Amino acid sequence: MEVFAKYLAGIDHPDHRERTKEILSWVANKYPHLVPEMKWNTPMFSDHGTFIIGFSTAKQHLSVSPEEVVISRFADDIKQAGYSFTKGLFRIPWKDPVHYELLEKMIEFNIEDKADYTNFWREQEDSSMMRNKKLNPKVDEFLSNVTQWKEEFVKLREIVLDCALTEDFKWMHPCYTYEKKNIVLIHGFKEYCALLFHKGSLLKDPNGILIQQTENVQSARQLRFTNIQEIIELESVIKAYIDEAIEVEKAGLEVQFKKKEDYSIPEELQNKFTEIPDLKTAFEALTPGRQKAYIYHFSQPKQSKTRESRIEKSMERIFKGKGLNDCICGLSQKMPNCDGSHKTIR
Repeated sequence: MEVFAKYLAGIDHPDHRERTKEILSWVANKYPHLVPEMKWNTPMFSDHGTFIIGFSTAKQHLSVSPEEVVISRFADDIKQAGYSFTKGLFRIPWKDPVHYELLEKMIEFNIEDKADYTNFWREQEDSSMMRNKKLNPKVDEFLSNVTQWKEEFVKLREIVLDCALTEDFKWMHPCYTYEKKNIVLIHGFKEYCALLFHKGSLLKDPNGILIQQTENVQSARQLRFTNIQEIIELESVIKAYIDEAIEVEKAGLEVQFKKKEDYSIPEELQNKFTEIPDLKTAFEALTPGRQKAYIYHFSQPKQSKTRESRIEKSMERIFKGKGLNDCICGLSQKMPNCDGSHKTIR
């Protein structure tokens, strides 16, 4: 059990920590031939190199991941135990008793069923199963046109749809909602693709894998991937995070955003206000949101020279009453936001 010591120490709530330790110890003692190991910051047990069962903690429950085949096979038993579940995991609320006989059935099924397996995971089921889900045609079009991360996007879409979310298309990317509330978005960059959790800062993140894009991003957090294999291996963990994000929304939790007054104006901007009083007047006439965006933008560089350059380049926008990302050429099809149409002006 030494392998789980660091993970257990990171669980803040003492009762949750003790419950998790109790369950992990039970598995280790009941099945001494299973190998306890940490993969992707998740405690799990394997047998001759193949996955048997994994666990992860959330605010309201402990998630158990025995693979989709097992969830499907023991769905009635899970319901009878009073646990909620998704396609890939079920949840044991902290306040409820642990049905060890259910865990025993699942573990012994996996040990027997995967006796001849050589891969860590079972082969994935045909993604054509998605035909039975309500797919958004705009997402279909998006996926047909992308050239980078296409395989990863398709897999992420499949995983998210397994979590009973509604597929939408917002901000030019696939977005998934619960009762019209944004939960997670799929997007990609040059170096990685990612799931963006809109209220990610409220997630417990027991695996320490959520990323804050910049220090000024208050709410959203990313779960990044660089290849399809990472997504496949982390599928149960991804679903656990999505599950927690849904619970956050159900509970009505909100991110407490900092106000403009909570941020200090960088010295370089203050000096420019003194030098050009009209700039201060124009800046203060902006909406609080636009002021915050500029303050974030100006404060990010470590060097004073770079901060001064950003201020200089933004002065025209400020005098025109425009925000950092607002259109100033009048050609954008996404008004008031800029879509880069100004680049076509000769």
